[in-house]
Amino acid sequence: MDDGRDQSGSIALEQRGYVRVKHAAGDGRCWVGHAPIVPTWPIPDRHFPTNGEFGVVYPRACASATVQRSQPVALRWSLVTFARSERAELCDLLDKVGPHAPTLCEGWDTHDLAAHLWVRETDPIGASGIVAKPLSSLYERRIAEIKQRWEFPDLVDRVRRGPARFSIFAIPGVDEGANTTEFFIHHEDVRRAGDSPQTSRHLDNDVEEWMWRRLKLLGRAWFRRVQVGVVLERLGSAAADGAPETIRAVSGASTVTLVGTPSELMLYAHGRTSVAEIKLVGEPDAIDILNSSDLRT
Repeated sequence: MDDGRDQSGSIALEQRGYVRVKHAAGDGRCWVGHAPIVPTWPIPDRHFPTNGEFGVVYPRACASATVQRSQPVALRWSLVTFARSERAELCDLLDKVGPHAPTLCEGWDTHDLAAHLWVRETDPIGASGIVAKPLSSLYERRIAEIKQRWEFPDLVDRVRRGPARFSIFAIPGVDEGANTTEFFIHHEDVRRAGDSPQTSRHLDNDVEEWMWRRLKLLGRAWFRRVQVGVVLERLGSAAADGAPETIRAVSGASTVTLVGTPSELMLYAHGRTSVAEIKLVGEPDAIDILNSSDLRT
């Protein structure tokens, strides 16, 4: 949902379950909390039955093989979906700041945000009020009920574990398309709110490229209410001839060009106009019209 209440790198071959990303010092790699389906060698230290032990019989080619044991394997960023890593880091941040911290979602604290994330993925009836305005009161009622049902740490843990088995969000392939933007936006809603807001993060090139493609696909819809022309310019993309990569989101008699990284342009497109680190280029009157536009619908 583009109003801030609903809201990758390569898709990982991972077992379903709890995922936590930890940054390894200095080497640009990340750790995940479980092993991938496709083994990554060397295998983490564990007991392997010897040939014949517990009834286990290895093929001849493997019977004499020596299994290498080492510390858990660090998986590179590209092997972990950005949506899942953002989910894990957002939940860690929610645990840190507690239920009453501010967010960039108007009228919401972090407890409201966590309840929204759970309803969106797990309660299809309540979540229908996110997009269907006549059902918005049902959605707000479900949010209030969830906040009463579970203590905040328990609710955050439920969000961390991901959607229920029969949720549409549990369908393979849905996570990247539906949750990459959702969890990135809401992660920034907490990071950049309050008296000591944080600044932008350096994201992997694959993530920025994914967001640029998303802006190409949905930019017109996100800026549809703007009454001036809007061009998105990718920062640092100028080719040898000096022409940068651009997306014309909206046509108009006067045009404003938004210059920034795809992730910061994504924040602006979802109404985080006061915190998105971008440059606006255009006539002052056109910029004023853009800044007064409602991008949260």
